[in-house]
Amino acid sequence: MLMSKHVLGLDLGVGSIGWCLIALDAQGDPAEILGMGSRVVPLNNATDAADFSIGKAFTANQERTARRTMRRGFARYQLRRYRLRRELAKGGMLPDAALIQLPLLELWELRERAATAGERLTLPELGRVLCHINQKRGYRHVKSDAAAIVGDEGEKKKDSNSAYLAGIRANDEKLQDEHKTVGQYFAEQLRQSQSESPTGGISYRIKDQIFSRQRYIDEYNQIMAAQRVHYPDILTDEFIRMLRDEVIFMQRPLKSCKHLVSLCEFEKQEKVMRAQQDDGKGGRQLVERKVKFGPKVAPKSSPLFQLCRIYEAVNNIRLTRPDGSPRDITPEERAKIVAHLQSSASLSFAALKKLLKEKAIIADQLTSKSGLKGNSTRVALAAALQPYPQYHHLLNMELETRMMTVQLTDEETGEVTEREVAVVTDSYVRQPLYRLWHILYSIEERDAMRRALITQLGMKEEDLDGGLLDQLYRLDFVKPGYGNKSAKFICKLLPQLQQGLGYSEACAAVGYRHSNSPYQRRDHRAHASGEDTAAAAQ
Repeated sequence: MLMSKHVLGLDLGVGSIGWCLIALDAQGDPAEILGMGSRVVPLNNATDAADFSIGKAFTANQERTARRTMRRGFARYQLRRYRLRRELAKGGMLPDAALIQLPLLELWELRERAATAGERLTLPELGRVLCHINQKRGYRHVKSDAAAIVGDEGEKKKDSNSAYLAGIRANDEKLQDEHKTVGQYFAEQLRQSQSESPTGGISYRIKDQIFSRQRYIDEYNQIMAAQRVHYPDILTDEFIRMLRDEVIFMQRPLKSCKHLVSLCEFEKQEKVMRAQQDDGKGGRQLVERKVKFGPKVAPKSSPLFQLCRIYEAVNNIRLTRPDGSPRDITPEERAKIVAHLQSSASLSFAALKKLLKEKAIIADQLTSKSGLKGNSTRVALAAALQPYPQYHHLLNMELETRMMTVQLTDEETGEVTEREVAVVTDSYVRQPLYRLWHILYSIEERDAMRRALITQLGMKEEDLDGGLLDQLYRLDFVKPGYGNKSAKFICKLLPQLQQGLGYSEACAAVGYRHSNSPYQRRDHRAHASGEDTAAAAQ
């Protein structure tokens, strides 16, 4: 087979490098553009030039990105401030210049009075307090923060991010223990700092004390509860809700990054599509583009992916007896090992010998040294549900299979044969374990997760509020990332692994090459008898 010639062209500029890779035909003329791009190299100083010349990796645009993020945050704050002042003006609550220029201690004391029952503020004074709250809204916790504070063994981590979160948590607990709002706490600290200063100045730095956003929301609710008694016609339920949820504490939802998840190498397909584009001369031309599509790879924390990984590891165990003869694992022993890994974080080689009732066996280096990793998802959920036996059924996941016809192509002769293989149906998405995992994996907001656990899984409110929700919310199933196979491919592969086949043999059994890549691909087609294997699997 003749190999086509490729030509790489480089455009070395002052601040960038452009490249283009083309393929030549038999006559040596350009036939196809395989790829093109450019890399901007902003060399601001001698250090950047030296780092780039030796190939040292660094983020050249990191400083620019950080500054852009700050500009965006400030612009969003200005939009919130503009809308807040507009809404305050409608209710006659817009503060005047004298209130805007209040000294620091007087401003915090005004905020302290606003949250005190029986204290009546004028409407402009209340508007000044709301403008002050809008300036600093506190740290908004995300789901992964709960897992970042406490490690797997319950020990506090040492990294700076965890220390920062632990400080916020300690400040929140201090407020709750003293039954104070943020304004009441800072007003007291400022008065104490002023009284202890020989010059009467204030040395206490509020900026160094970070509280969670929930504490600021609690303060807002307490202020409104104390002041609406005096202004019931203005401070209505709808007005209070609108200012809280749509103005002061409004949070833009994060943009989805699902488009960055890779396609499954085994199930992705390529299609040529025609599209119009500019021809560079003011007209339009029709061009052909190759578009790749198919199912995305599954999350590593998915119960289906975890089970597939366990069977791959168990089938890869190689044991030998002292005389050098192989020691095969029976189907019954394989089932015992898998059951152990489903309920344990790991399986050491010593525990494996005890489980097989074999003392004089030798394992491969990887098994004997590292052992086998268990189902981390199921183990974490079992630990959270352990005090609640009424929810232990949520740890079950039964898989149903059906037969599917696949076509296998012999690589040497090209002969095509058909065979029936078992595949997992998409009914696994309705199993209790998968449904519980999917709720915890996909829902970010705590209240939304609580509602889903009640409505979809039948959990009781008293159990969730008694500590179960805290345990489940702390589990971060997003952080492990994504695997290398889609749920659709795992549904085809898993029954073959359960029969004891190795990974490569299981792939071959369903018509795939295990080392599948864009440059090594076996022609395979699968014809399902009935519904597709897991078209709806995500």
